[in-house]
Amino acid sequence: MSFLLAYLRYAAAQMGDFVQAEAYFQEGLTLARQIEHREAICGLFINLGIAKREQGNFAQAEACLQEGLTLAHQLERLEMTSYALYEYGNLCLNQQQIERAEASYREMLTFIPEGSHDHTALAHFGLARVASAQGELRQAQSLGKQSVTTLEAMGHRAAKEVGDWLKTITP
Repeated sequence: MSFLLAYLRYAAAQMGDFVQAEAYFQEGLTLARQIEHREAICGLFINLGIAKREQGNFAQAEACLQEGLTLAHQLERLEMTSYALYEYGNLCLNQQQIERAEASYREMLTFIPEGSHDHTALAHFGLARVASAQGELRQAQSLGKQSVTTLEAMGHRAAKEVGDWLKTITP
């Protein structure tokens, strides 16, 4: 049920209904805590952090992402850890904390499980945005192209976002 509520949150967020999205996550978190499903709790905190970031509630987003990241480390789940670091880097970028974002994306690269090419591509996308913010447009374009090529080949949902962003970069 917790995972179903997570999917409902995603659908509500895609439709711009962040209040309902948060309600789904709160309900899912309550259920996951009742059965002590730590992986679900971890994922829910990460996703609640994303929802808070999308709403501009950066302090709450950071608290949720830190909670998710801590739990991912405890669980020794590399994929969850790398994803939490990606979202933390995104939060830092939203707040113009470029050095913290870069550190998060670089740390992410150390936790990506073997064969998780989508996570590597997302880390490169994060680093491309950091390079762009630092005025390194050639590096930004190179990293962005690597990312979009990988994501498109996988049919990943983030490919369009990366491709659209890449069109805004001109060295």
